[in-house]
Amino acid sequence: MIRPLGINDPRANMTVMAVVFAVIGVTLLLQPQRYADTPSYGNLLAIARPQTWAVVYLTIAALKGVCVWRYRRSRALIIVTHTLSIMLVAAWLAAFLVRYATDSGTTIVNVASWSVYLYLLIRSALRVDEHAAIEDGP
Repeated sequence: MIRPLGINDPRANMTVMAVVFAVIGVTLLLQPQRYADTPSYGNLLAIARPQTWAVVYLTIAALKGVCVWRYRRSRALIIVTHTLSIMLVAAWLAAFLVRYATDSGTTIVNVASWSVYLYLLIRSALRVDEHAAIEDGP
C-alpha cells in the first residue's frame, strides 16, 4: 500500500510542483521588477508581462492542488494539468537555452534548474499512469 503523500505516492511530486509553481507565480506578481532586472528572463518577458506569467503559474498551481485533493476523481484534469505544466516549463527551458546559447554572460544554472523541473513533471505524469495501472489491476 502506498502511504498518502509519501515518497512513492504520485501526488507527492504534484504537491511539490504545485508549491514551486505557486512560489514562482507569487513572485512574478509581487516582484515583477526583479524579473525585469534579470537579463536571463528577457526572452520570456518579451513574450508576456510578469503579471501574465504569474496568472499562468498560479492557475496551474491551483489546478495541481485540485488534482491532489480530488486525485481519484480527476483523471482528465490530471492529464490536462500535467500537459499544461510540461508545455510551460519546456517553453521556459527553451528560452533559457536560447539565452545561454546566445549570451556568453549567462550561466548554465537556469538551464539546469528548469531541466530538473521538467524531469519532475514528466516523472509525476508517468507515476500517475503507473499508479492508476496498479490500482486498476489486470
